[in-house]
Amino acid sequence: MRALWSHLARLGRMLVFLVWFAGLAVSASIEVAVDVLTPRSRLAIGVIAFPLRCATRGEVSTFAALVNLTPGTLTLAIRDGDPPRAYVHAMYAPDRDALMADLEKLESRYLAAVRLRTGKK
Repeated sequence: MRALWSHLARLGRMLVFLVWFAGLAVSASIEVAVDVLTPRSRLAIGVIAFPLRCATRGEVSTFAALVNLTPGTLTLAIRDGDPPRAYVHAMYAPDRDALMADLEKLESRYLAAVRLRTGKK
């Protein structure tokens, strides 16, 4: 019975994440559209090496896909290592720390949604 509740809670977390991510994608799309349609460009292109907390190949692949689905960002490469790193290109990255914080938030919300919580330390 406990496993059933754990899986239902996980499903709820996934649904909350998907709604949050949809909002993120819409707001990023609007930002890119406004930049394209106005005469003044706000481009501040940057590439960063983002250390991943994703533990499996599936988590890494899905995180890279989420980055690619967000307008204005692109995963250029994933490098194995400890920790693995995702090289991310961003169209609007005037501040490296802000971009890192945005990616950390995306990764944290994603991992919280997909990982089972067993209660064990």
